[in-house]
Amino acid sequence: FFSRFTALVPVDTRRSPMDTIPKIDVQHLFYGTPQKPDTLRALKAALVDGPGFVRIFLSESILPHSLIGTCYDRAKAFHALPEEVKAKYHHSKDPRARGWVPKGEEPDYEVSRKSLVSAFDMGREMPVGGTNGDVNMGPNVWPTEDECPGFRGSVYLFYSLMSCVSGTVFRALAEIFDLPPETFAQHATENSRATQRLLYYPAKGDGAATSDAEAEALGISRHTDFEVFTIMHQTSTGLQLAPRQAPEEWIDAPDLEPGEFLMIIGDMMERWTNGVLKATPHRVLHTPWERFSLIRFNGVQSSAVIEPLPPFVTKDRPAQYKATTQGAHMDEVNRRLDAGLGAQGTASL
Repeated sequence: FFSRFTALVPVDTRRSPMDTIPKIDVQHLFYGTPQKPDTLRALKAALVDGPGFVRIFLSESILPHSLIGTCYDRAKAFHALPEEVKAKYHHSKDPRARGWVPKGEEPDYEVSRKSLVSAFDMGREMPVGGTNGDVNMGPNVWPTEDECPGFRGSVYLFYSLMSCVSGTVFRALAEIFDLPPETFAQHATENSRATQRLLYYPAKGDGAATSDAEAEALGISRHTDFEVFTIMHQTSTGLQLAPRQAPEEWIDAPDLEPGEFLMIIGDMMERWTNGVLKATPHRVLHTPWERFSLIRFNGVQSSAVIEPLPPFVTKDRPAQYKATTQGAHMDEVNRRLDAGLGAQGTASL
């Protein structure tokens, strides 16, 4: 069900990122056009034999491109609010840690290496406990309309439309391996761990003189994501991705064309596929220019059991990962981060 692995070859850093990162048009998956089989083959080639990540194009009918710009305008307006206003929405005041994460409070994914980013985090609007009693589900924290006009409406519309894209990708990730389309999607319920972050990276050198720790810091230090897959957008370069053929090297994520996003694999998909797909290490440089990004994490419900599925386990390729759940995995990663142990190699925890 999966093709032979290609020989490991060094990344040719002379290639442009646009050539290095394959691109697929999601509308063929979304609408089931005659080009869907070719699109699935291209997606599989990119994830299994290629770098392990892909550029995806979302047509205007799936996601109005103007909404991307609107969300960035709203994100800039929020991050420009006075500190005392943003402090009302500090993530520590919310049981689900939604809201504002100030610069300097992002975890050290690499031990003792600071991440110089601030964020606004949100998810699906749900009653407290969701519909299954999960303490991670509940309402969002929002600035008022007077404080940040249009913020809630635009940001939540973007989240909702990306949820439709997420469902299509969940099904496609099964179909590329000739598995039933709902293999993964059945676990992506309304109670899924699916967070959206509006990230702000100040330009290097902004503000007061930096400490030695900040001089060595990154925008966000190296890590893999803890969910199934992640869809990413950025206003300018700075994001770097490690290809599966050479995980200690970096490819600069390109400037994105209108409607383009990046999709990377997370820890849970690596475990489900017994390592056939690999979680993508990535980081963000501390750039001399200001950056914003929109990040949509696509996890499954906390109780979903994640272990190598039978089609990916053979005599020559025994199960390499123990069973866990989405919730237990995230709890363990957060425990390690709180203990100052970093978050390296989390797919194998």
